[in-house]
Amino acid sequence: MSNLAAFIHYSATFAVAFFLSLYLQYIKKLNPQGAGTILVFQPVVMAVCSPFAGRLSDRIEPRIVASMGMALTAVGLFLLAFLQGNTSLEFIIADLILLGLGFAFLLSEYQCRDEFR
Repeated sequence: MSNLAAFIHYSATFAVAFFLSLYLQYIKKLNPQGAGTILVFQPVVMAVCSPFAGRLSDRIEPRIVASMGMALTAVGLFLLAFLQGNTSLEFIIADLILLGLGFAFLLSEYQCRDEFR
């Protein structure tokens, strides 16, 4: 089931980086380096928060932690649906941080399950 959850999660989020990079370059008129700098917020938050999410999944049921990750990702994707030409970069960065937290919480459960195989 953890593989299925990871598949659903990645299927829902795979296009975010691609389309958001195009949005930042063509709509927000950022150069590729500027767009990449903004997009790096999501993996950095994921890398920083993953150890904390892993410790949390050791203390409480990992399924709860993974469900929290899926919920955070769903909220982040929902908020991305409201992007417009005048959307602030702060909103986009905050949304990428939310997505990074969602990834961290989900992947802590996924890695926890792999650890016990």
